[in-house]
Amino acid sequence: MNRKTFIRQCTFITAGIALPACIVTQSRQGLIKNGVLYLVRSNLPMDKLPATVIIHQPELAFPILLYQTEPEKILAIWMKCTHQGVELQLYGDKLVCQAHGSEFQRNGSVLAGPASEALRKLQTAIDATYIKIYLQ
Repeated sequence: MNRKTFIRQCTFITAGIALPACIVTQSRQGLIKNGVLYLVRSNLPMDKLPATVIIHQPELAFPILLYQTEPEKILAIWMKCTHQGVELQLYGDKLVCQAHGSEFQRNGSVLAGPASEALRKLQTAIDATYIKIYLQ
């Protein structure tokens, strides 16, 4: 893991204090085929609620946040700020835009502006082997 990735995933700097952010998240990758991102279900920590996983897929411009809302139900959020298209960071229970301070709940709804639109949700499906995220 390079330094930038480590800092992005594991710390939140505010007023000179580093607060851990990687305690609640894990980073994963999957396979994209025909507009669907396939994640091997057994590789994800979705056995305990609430589970949060960030998917950093090299082919995608932005990560995807997976949030388990109930057993067998996963919400996928495109981590792109709806204000000016900046990548969001997960801090505790919310997504934050480093550019202008917009804040979003893990379900994508706006907590604080300047963003006024909710985040893009991606359709998901779960079977015995995969969690599928439909990218289109």
